[in-house]
Amino acid sequence: MPVKKTRKTKIQTVKVEVMMPLWSMKKNILTHDELQYWSRMFNIDPIVIQLLQNRGIDSTEEHISSFLFYDKSQLLDPFLLPDMKKAVSLIISAIRKREIIGIFGDYDVDGITSTSILVKALRFFGATVIYRLPLREEGYGLTTIAVNEFHAKGVALIITVDNGSTALEAAHLAKKLGMGLAITDHHQLLPSGEHPICDAFINPQRKDGISYPFPHICGAAIAFKLVQALFSLTQYDFKAYLYDYLELAALGTIADMMPLQRENRIIAGLGLKKMQMSPSTPFAKMLEALKLNPRQLTSSEIGFRLAPIFNAAGRVADPNLAVSFLLGDSVEDETIAKLLQYNDDRKSLTNAQTLMAESIVQTSGLKNQSIMVIRGDFHEGVIGIIASRISNLYARPAIILTNSGKGSARSGPHNFSIVDAISSCSRHLLRFGGHKAAAGLSVIPELIDSFAKDIQETFIPDSHLQTAQEYDLTLHLHQFSHEIASQLRILEPYGVGNPEACFYSPNTEITSIQTFGKDKEHIKFIIRDKEAFLFSNFSNKKYQPKISRFSFFYSPSLSVKSRFIIHDMHPVKRCEH
Repeated sequence: MPVKKTRKTKIQTVKVEVMMPLWSMKKNILTHDELQYWSRMFNIDPIVIQLLQNRGIDSTEEHISSFLFYDKSQLLDPFLLPDMKKAVSLIISAIRKREIIGIFGDYDVDGITSTSILVKALRFFGATVIYRLPLREEGYGLTTIAVNEFHAKGVALIITVDNGSTALEAAHLAKKLGMGLAITDHHQLLPSGEHPICDAFINPQRKDGISYPFPHICGAAIAFKLVQALFSLTQYDFKAYLYDYLELAALGTIADMMPLQRENRIIAGLGLKKMQMSPSTPFAKMLEALKLNPRQLTSSEIGFRLAPIFNAAGRVADPNLAVSFLLGDSVEDETIAKLLQYNDDRKSLTNAQTLMAESIVQTSGLKNQSIMVIRGDFHEGVIGIIASRISNLYARPAIILTNSGKGSARSGPHNFSIVDAISSCSRHLLRFGGHKAAAGLSVIPELIDSFAKDIQETFIPDSHLQTAQEYDLTLHLHQFSHEIASQLRILEPYGVGNPEACFYSPNTEITSIQTFGKDKEHIKFIIRDKEAFLFSNFSNKKYQPKISRFSFFYSPSLSVKSRFIIHDMHPVKRCEH
């Protein structure tokens, strides 16, 4: 029997894109009394205490305090990283001899920011330094071509940032030419454990010495640690200068999707605060161009608004321009306009080629593959984004390959190492590298079909493909108060390892529904005095509801009051009222 409505509800017929993953609530192991105890001790809402527990923060005063009230004194000793002393000695020697130092980075945000950090610091210390980031079509990592270019320019010491762990041939050439080489990287080593012969090899993934206490750091964080080590051996107090580098390290850490725990949380959190309180000129100008209020800036906006601007330069244009901007060498409006246009170009290209990838999946029957290997006329600069979209859409690992064999891979929503899977098929490859969740590779073109077949054997059975997503608590959206939203900001920065709080609002009455976007693909739900947005993944199934109640999973916006983001939803049938 229909429920009697107490208010007039405006409902339109709209197309809703529905994702139907499995959901489960995170297990609550704290009693009501325990929640109240810690809530009173730290003067925060019990919901925040529960969120800390859900993120693996032990309910002790020390652990809660360390997570909530981190500071620069908690940064680890940089000399705990392998070969850090050797790298610092090489740099100091080159500066004293007035030798030219060449920085070789990568074309993603991590490579762009790590290059910027090290160049900025070396300039501070009076070094003669040049830098070079490869264009996307040149491929990843230090090459013999780059070594020869540096040699022709008189470079005596090459320092790689965010790459180099597998550059055996390039390292051999550098040694042959009498050049110094320091490799700083965080990517996985070759399966054999072999690494380039060089003067210093800083990589927290190394297993041949003392392990770094928190090895899950990105290239920008390692560059930051190298700068920290350099300052420690000079008359300068690093604590007085560290904020000059924290914005860049935070951007790289968040963009490279590092787990925002322990030292990463400190770097990302302090960098976020620097951007909020006193952004440097490049960041201030870009935030202004994006119409983002620094004071209200969130880690989510860094990851989804700011980082893509710089990533786009490396995807469809020249990443060296992004470095020049971040160093403050070129912060004119013209440069900003170029960077923004590159991002617009990247968006259009990505959308068009994602549709192409989906068409290939449907027409070629690839959705039955455990690891989807999709080959087509893709632009090298966007294959990583396409791989991410496809892996999330079909809930399985995906590899996107160009016709020439260059590719990008994502593991999707699984506890599965895509780089290990690729490594097991190395006989088909020219090169590869990456992390557990993401990797780049180059397949011998004539072996693409056999590669696609062999890599299927590396994955888990189909019965394990569908994974549950977790939410934190059940809380009807209309019960969500401004006070709770305000307190959630103390858990910033959010990201991998510290996801934004996700709540379940069952059987919720909708006041009105509005569509927006170029193709009316996004939806705004009005729920009493609150707004909730569902942003479309245009390739999902669509249906047209004529109902007024939904159950959904949502997160609050930390920058706009009474605004929420819907992750997943389903209509409530009359019998469920």
